[in-house]
Amino acid sequence: MEREQMRSIVENYKKMQLYSIDYKSVEFSIVDDLAHDLDEASENIICEEIKRNMIAKVVAYMEFGLCYENNKVLLDKIMKVCDVSKKNINELVDKEARYVKTTKANIQKIIIWKSQTKNNSYMNKGVVIEDIISHVKNNHVGRYIYSTDICKYELIIEFDIVILRNIIKDIEYYLL
Repeated sequence: MEREQMRSIVENYKKMQLYSIDYKSVEFSIVDDLAHDLDEASENIICEEIKRNMIAKVVAYMEFGLCYENNKVLLDKIMKVCDVSKKNINELVDKEARYVKTTKANIQKIIIWKSQTKNNSYMNKGVVIEDIISHVKNNHVGRYIYSTDICKYELIIEFDIVILRNIIKDIEYYLL
């Protein structure tokens, strides 16, 4: 399995999770996908492409910072079916995936700014990004909420840590 190809599959799956319009948490969504994949695998002989996709979902799960122990039984079954070890999975995980440098380009990748209404009362995505960057760079300690009718983010700035949370998807990013 080529590392570059796996990275591409993982990144695409992570984007799909972030851009999905349902209100499921990322953890629930990935676990649901993996359970479905495992059911299909038990009914059929699985090809290498399906195995790669299942492994990519496990890697994405880990990169979102979700707790392995919460779904250990399912994740262990997936690794057994795909014939990979936890060590192999850990080698594929980008350890810096949750630590994001506070730049406009990086924050744009994190912030998914959608609305179901044509209401213009919400802040523009660019304004939200500039506000986040300003608060972080100036170390404005506090909690800041940014939201539309379907998106909600919380910026938490403390003396020693900065966290940007996607409240709907239940994902935290540590900003540097």
